[in-house]
Parts: sequence; C-alpha cells; structure tokens
Amino acid sequence: MAPLIETGSKLIIDWHPKIFKLGDVVLFFSHYNRLVAHRIVAVAPSGTKKHYLIKGDNTFHDDGWFEEAQLVGRVRKIIRRRKSS
Repeated sequence: MAPLIETGSKLIIDWHPKIFKLGDVVLFFSHYNRLVAHRIVAVAPSGTKKHYLIKGDNTFHDDGWFEEAQLVGRVRKIIRRRKSS
C-alpha cells in the first residue's frame, strides 16, 4: 500500500466494523492466510449482501471480490515511522 502505508508504519484498526465503503482501506486474509491491508475500489450489491473489489494502491491487479464477512477490519489511522537522519 505504499506510499500511503510505508514499511514500519503502525495501523490503528477498527475490528469488524458494521459498514465498509468505497475507498476504505480494509484488512482481509489472503489466499496464503496472510493479513493484508488493501483498498476497496468497487462495491456491488448481491441480494441482501454486498461484495467488495479489493486492490492495493501500488499493484496492477486487484485481489478479487470479497464478501463483507471476509473483511476483518478497517484502517482508522496510520502512524508513520519516523525517519532517522
């Protein structure tokens, strides 16, 4: 998610928020069972549920469509690491 989230940054997370919206940076488990923070780039209603297209800001390809239950958190704040001189 560079340059928004740089290596060494700390994230303040809202775990299991009730609402996700376009543009939110969310957390989900990848197919390799790694926790990933990427952005919602599209929202599609599907009956009573919504599906979210997720993509990293610095990647060419999206991560695919996710159901709301697959999103485990939303980034509320980014605390950037101070650069040493």
